Amino acid sequence: MLKDREEIVNTYFSENEDFQDDCFYRQFFEEAPDMFAAVDAKTGQIKTCNKTLCAALGYPKEDIVGKDVHSMYSPECQKEVGRAFKSFIEHGEAESSCLELLKADGSTLEVSLRESSLRNENGEIIESRSIWRDLTLMRQVERLELEVRLQDTEKVESLALLAGGIAHDFNNILASVLGNAGLGMLQYPKESPAQHLFQEIETAAQLAADLTKQLMAYSGSGVNEKSSFDLTKVVAEMGHLLDVAISRKSVLRYDFAHEAINVLGDITQIRQVIMNLLINASDAIGDRSGMITIRTGLLDANPEYLVDTMLGDGIESGYYGFLEVSDTGEGLSLESKNKMFDPFYTTKPTGHGLGLAAVLGILRAHHGTLRVYSEIGNGTTIKVLLPMLDHVEESDDLVSHLPLSSGEHLRYSGR
Repeated sequence: MLKDREEIVNTYFSENEDFQDDCFYRQFFEEAPDMFAAVDAKTGQIKTCNKTLCAALGYPKEDIVGKDVHSMYSPECQKEVGRAFKSFIEHGEAESSCLELLKADGSTLEVSLRESSLRNENGEIIESRSIWRDLTLMRQVERLELEVRLQDTEKVESLALLAGGIAHDFNNILASVLGNAGLGMLQYPKESPAQHLFQEIETAAQLAADLTKQLMAYSGSGVNEKSSFDLTKVVAEMGHLLDVAISRKSVLRYDFAHEAINVLGDITQIRQVIMNLLINASDAIGDRSGMITIRTGLLDANPEYLVDTMLGDGIESGYYGFLEVSDTGEGLSLESKNKMFDPFYTTKPTGHGLGLAAVLGILRAHHGTLRVYSEIGNGTTIKVLLPMLDHVEESDDLVSHLPLSSGEHLRYSGR
């Protein structure tokens, strides 16, 4: 967009050196949201400017025209800007990181600058065309985005601390319940009606213990023994189990990397992550026909990518193995997307809402992260990132581990 505006202004300058008569270019020049000025290359004086520059700095046009362009900048920037302007006149290009225009009230305005040149028949630069853009709104948006990320991080950490504390205390209570149930069963003969009651107590306590494990997983305190494993092989070996877990109307499709995606972690918990994501995708499709795609691969994640993930603020950039689960369901509303990893939040008629919360906790304990892509009507994709253990190696025996069951379509992408 800025480039388009520059071309229009350059056309105006080229065809209307005296800035007269052409209504279209004059109106665009005067009322454009960016600030424009033409600067004499020899004297550094401003030859003309638009209304936007006058309004932004609080000066009438007659106070700006004829002014040294360097004096328009804050004192801290004038030396650097002068050096950059000299370089621009000599070479036609320049860089300057310190850009603050000085307003009439003494305050400063942070801007970005783009310059183009007018040359004479000898190729010499005789005029600089400067386009400034006000960065105030962009900085405000950046601050708001940072505040939202910090609030999300604090919320997740607070809920994790709470969940961990509850899980540990409840686990101690359950240990007592299970222990006494076991002792009670020993006190009565096998044919006693009391045996059935004690078994019911034990079964209920075991179910509660499973919920406690998921709470501990969410808090990031449930990682047991870590080992090295190939993420693709783990998914492939679960093939038949995954096929059974989804609805009959859903088609499960695999898109595996050719490379061995070696990560370090608790393989049992990573299986739980895979299963939870698959069940969530199946629930999103519901009773309709649809497709679930599971991909694995390698990703070189830079800080800009990681900052947009759920746990990206606390992990380092570098190579990550990824597991991606996509569905062709209805997609998520903004409210559901913001709450989907909260403990006990669920959109299903039945369920405890700990599946995705546990996924987040497990990834936190493994120094991983995840990213969600979803639009209403276009399904949902959840990409899980786990740090790579070592360099990528070719996996020659991967084919022997691939799941081969009805309704599955296997395709290699090597991505």
